[in-house]
Amino acid sequence: MIGTENLVVLLVILAVFGYRGYQRGVQLEAVLTFTVVGARLLVTRFGGDLSRYVNGLYRGAQFVLAGGLGADDPGPVLQSIQKTQPFITKASQDAFLVIAFLVIVGLVYWLSQFLWKVVKSWVGGLLGALNGYLLLSYLLPILGGKTPEASDLARTTTDRAADLVGSTPVTMLTRNSSAALILVVIVVVVLLAARSVQQSKGKQG
Repeated sequence: MIGTENLVVLLVILAVFGYRGYQRGVQLEAVLTFTVVGARLLVTRFGGDLSRYVNGLYRGAQFVLAGGLGADDPGPVLQSIQKTQPFITKASQDAFLVIAFLVIVGLVYWLSQFLWKVVKSWVGGLLGALNGYLLLSYLLPILGGKTPEASDLARTTTDRAADLVGSTPVTMLTRNSSAALILVVIVVVVLLAARSVQQSKGKQG
């Protein structure tokens, strides 16, 4: 089962992604979902091919910059380039793939807001939380952590909520700082959501 402190951090992250997803809307978050899944498939299934392709482009650029196109005999230029270290080595391939994943997701996240109109939606909030979970499921294992399964997350959250309901508020806040953190997170999320709803209604009115 997930520790209480880890649960609080995870819920805060998902709440931030969910709130941002609510602001961005369904279309933008759906595009981001497909991008995260697609980018993960690209770097995990075709990471070797991608690295070889980038190294090929790097070698081609070296050949051009070294004057290979205008040389009467490009053989020596090719030989000298082949002796140099590739742009992506076996040791740096994992780091390159993580950077490639983040660049792809970041570019789509930034560019998509110019292609579709932003319409606030609670479904977008759910997709935002899902996108946060998908990102964590890819990045946490790389950083040495472990992403909790969705069923484990739901079960732990339910158990902690039951503990909160069954305890005295004063005792809970004075003896259980983790429970207090959970309460603060819930209150902040609710207040932010309520404020967004009020702002959207005010603009419509």
